[in-house]
Amino acid sequence: MAGADATLNPTFAGSIDIGGADADFILDGCLWDIKTTKGQQGQSIWLYQVLGYALLDYDDHFGVERVGLLFPRQDAAVQWPLPKLIRTLSGRRGLDLRSLRQRFHAVLANSG
Repeated sequence: MAGADATLNPTFAGSIDIGGADADFILDGCLWDIKTTKGQQGQSIWLYQVLGYALLDYDDHFGVERVGLLFPRQDAAVQWPLPKLIRTLSGRRGLDLRSLRQRFHAVLANSG
C-alpha cells in the first residue's frame, strides 16, 4: 500500500512476558504474520498466535484492529477483525479486548 506506514517486527508491552516475542509486521491497523509453508498444517495454532500477539499489546500501543495471515508461496492472504476472531475462537460474544489483555497479562505474570 503506497504511502502507508508499516511497523516491522513489532514488540509489545507483554513481549517480555513470553521471552521477547515479536510479530512480523503491522500495516494499517492489521497485525500480519507471514507463513511460508507449502501445506495447510498448523492452521488453528496460527490464529491463536496472531491473537496472542494482539493480546500482548497490553497498552494498545499499535491500535491493532485486525489480524491476518500472509501466505506468499500461495499468493494468498486472509484477515479478520479482532472482535470477530475473539468471538469465533472463544465461542462467546461481548468479550472486551481491554479486559482480555488485562487477564492475559495476569495469567502470564502468574505463570513464571
